[in-house]
Amino acid sequence: MFDFIDMPDKTETRRTTIVLPAKVYELLERRADIEGRPTANLAAYVVELYIRETFPEEFPNPYRK
Repeated sequence: MFDFIDMPDKTETRRTTIVLPAKVYELLERRADIEGRPTANLAAYVVELYIRETFPEEFPNPYRK
């Protein structure tokens, strides 16, 4: 169901803060618990997926011909 994204090393990452509606946070937290991962990690994954889908030309698929 979920594709894993290769994470860059720490020198290639940036931090940010987001504010979410309480219900969105609760559901994000619930899903993170189900997956056994930190809430922030799931949030980062979801944001990265959205950006990759929005800007596919910036993230070419090496497996696509």
